[in-house]
Amino acid sequence: MNIEYQCNLGDYQEALLAHGNRSMERKILYAVGGCFISTFIVFLLVTLGIGEGAAFLGVIVFWFCSAFVIRLACPLWIKRDFLKHPIFAQAQTVRIDENAIEYKSHVAYSEAKWGAYSKFRETPNLFVLYSGARLFHVIPKRAFHGTQLDDFRELLREKVRPQ
Repeated sequence: MNIEYQCNLGDYQEALLAHGNRSMERKILYAVGGCFISTFIVFLLVTLGIGEGAAFLGVIVFWFCSAFVIRLACPLWIKRDFLKHPIFAQAQTVRIDENAIEYKSHVAYSEAKWGAYSKFRETPNLFVLYSGARLFHVIPKRAFHGTQLDDFRELLREKVRPQ
C-alpha cells in the first residue's frame, strides 16, 4: 500500500506524550522520591528554625508552583523542539509491504525492514514505530484511506510486537 502525509505540531506533541508514558513502577518510584525529597526539605527547614506547619506549607507551595511552571513551559518547549526538527514536518510518501516500509521525501529516502522495529504504540491519531528506546517514526492515521488502516494495523501486529 502507498500513503502520503505530512506531520504537524499536533502529531509531534502526541508522539512525545505517547513516548513519555511511564510504567507504573516508574510512577511509584517518582512518587516515593518526591515524598523523600519533601520530607528531607521539611526536616531541613525545621532544623533551620522554621515551624513545622510553615515548613510543610512551604513544601506544598513549592510543588504546586513547580507543577504550574512545568505545565506552562511544556507546550512552549515542545513547539520550540518541533521547529528545530524541520524534517519531521516534511511531506512523506510511504510504501508499505510485507517486507519493509519505504519512506521518501524531497530531502531523504530510507527503507526499513520489519525487523528494524522493536515495538509499536498506537495512539488515537498515530502509529509510533520504535527502532530503539528513543528512536521512533510517526505515521498519522489520517494518511490511510478505506481499509488501509485496518490492513496496516494487522500488518503491525504480525510483524512487530505492540507496546
